[in-house]
Amino acid sequence: MIQLAGWNWSPGGPFKFTINATGVPNYVIEATTNFTGWTPLGTNSASPYEFMDMDAANRPHRFYRVRSQP
Repeated sequence: MIQLAGWNWSPGGPFKFTINATGVPNYVIEATTNFTGWTPLGTNSASPYEFMDMDAANRPHRFYRVRSQP
């Protein structure tokens, strides 16, 4: 199970959230601005893991997802 929690964003600053992955050995963090294509931002296996997108201020309509990776 993968859960996203504790999201935080300050205008002009990074977007942050915590990933809690239980029973998921590896996962990929992805982002999109149009829901037609997803860009991988990172792969990880740590849990909990605090993700920080330093480019969020330049992309105000960015959406995120985290999915398990085989």
